[in-house]
Amino acid sequence: IGGHGDPGQALERSLNKLKMDYVDLYLIHYPVPERLRSWRVLEGLRASGKTRSIG
Repeated sequence: IGGHGDPGQALERSLNKLKMDYVDLYLIHYPVPERLRSWRVLEGLRASGKTRSIG
């Protein structure tokens, strides 16, 4: 899942392209300036069932 924008929008685009409802793992693998904000978005994605695990 590429892009340095909104992680929620990036995941939605990827899920649509892959024709999937969720991913097993969604990772932040690069330093982002707003880590806390990004982490909270990932927590929301996990709570909504879009990803099973985050890291």
